[in-house]
Amino acid sequence: MPADQPDDLDETFARIVAEYDAVPDRVDAVPWPAQEDVGPSQPRSPAQPLPQSTSETYETATSWESVRDDEEHFVPPTPPPVPRPEPLTLMAWLGVLGAPIGFVMAALVGMVLPRLLTGALIIGFVAGIIVLIARMSRHAGDGYDPDDGAVV
Repeated sequence: MPADQPDDLDETFARIVAEYDAVPDRVDAVPWPAQEDVGPSQPRSPAQPLPQSTSETYETATSWESVRDDEEHFVPPTPPPVPRPEPLTLMAWLGVLGAPIGFVMAALVGMVLPRLLTGALIIGFVAGIIVLIARMSRHAGDGYDPDDGAVV
């Protein structure tokens, strides 16, 4: 057995477990590093009770509440109206989203769509994708740098 281990490990372990929740007799018995001190006073012992609230702290809190209520509150300005999309963009989104929804609804109901309607939905979907891609912005906006990767 190595020299740094006691002869009876089970007895030592049982003693450690039994003393785990024990409160020390003296506060000084527990080592407290100086860098852990939070202020000029000594750290509070777990056995010391917390200070009770007094009427003075209650009056201070209520006076603070009244001061806070008297302050003006920020009222945000009314937002601008939502811009209306152009008719061509609206039709493109209707084709891109409407065609799959139409196919799913027909499948859920168990209805077989006529060939003309199926073709119109497929053409509307493809045309909508083409229109949306063609109308995409070609530039990324202000401050665009094509080589904006990491600098080592």
